[in-house]
Amino acid sequence: MQDVVFIFFSLAAGMAAGVGMYAAAFIGTGAVGAALLLLSRLGSLAQKRREYLLLLSYLPVAGEEAPYLQVFKTYCTTHQLISVKSYEGSEEHELSFHVHLRKEEQADELIQGLRQAPGVQNVNLFFDEEYVA
Repeated sequence: MQDVVFIFFSLAAGMAAGVGMYAAAFIGTGAVGAALLLLSRLGSLAQKRREYLLLLSYLPVAGEEAPYLQVFKTYCTTHQLISVKSYEGSEEHELSFHVHLRKEEQADELIQGLRQAPGVQNVNLFFDEEYVA
């Protein structure tokens, strides 16, 4: 969001300078810059994001609920399955999730909990800057 503000404002300031309205370009740049600085210091533009992309390899057991779901309930407020990939000749599944952590500092605990879950073999957790809730 903040990037879009900078792009449109730079276009407006450039057009103002291009038509000879230098005072408007300088004053506008200073005012918008001060407003963005103030808003970022107050935290309204710089919200803490806790969305992550989680990839895990899982060997399912027929008839049982996946044990990683209990770990999600402990460390995540929400989780959304994005994709399931299976390999020919193997029963292993590669699962991709968007997860929203309860507390950002619990990322390591989430990884350790998933590694200890039966059937889970590989765990990768990525900060997902493109994800918009």
